[in-house]
Amino acid sequence: MTDVQTDPFADIRPYHDNEVQAAISRLIADQEFIDAILHYRFPHLAGSFGWVLSPAVKFFLKRKWAKLKTVAEVQLQVATFMDQMIAKSTAKVTYSGIERLDPQKSYLFISNHRDIAMDPALVNWSLHQQGFDTLRIAIGDNLLRKACATELMKLNKSFISKAQR
Repeated sequence: MTDVQTDPFADIRPYHDNEVQAAISRLIADQEFIDAILHYRFPHLAGSFGWVLSPAVKFFLKRKWAKLKTVAEVQLQVATFMDQMIAKSTAKVTYSGIERLDPQKSYLFISNHRDIAMDPALVNWSLHQQGFDTLRIAIGDNLLRKACATELMKLNKSFISKAQR
């Protein structure tokens, strides 16, 4: 178990399995996160009926995510979301070259930076589809203005690159 008090990298490293439940609890308590889910899932109702839907979403998330204890389990939930999002938004997603990768070796993937969240999400989804372990994701702290974004990224094996200020 990592002692966050003595871990000099706790604020920038991905979460360990023993930190998953606390991070999920913080997400569910974050009203900005709940509002984002409401606007995504119920775009026409979120404004007028958000006050009614918000407790229901929190209850649903507590029940659904209570069983999640590891980063891998969180990533399986992300994969399910990705499957649904891809099915709803496009006819298909293709990728090539993955058959040339050796699961025993490490690789560096560099994105064209079209979308800081979706680029690594699609790479992870593709790797997951082929039975590979998902990758670590580097993200600049300038893209993590919201606490819930930081929680989500660290739950998804991301590490944070802090800019010199």
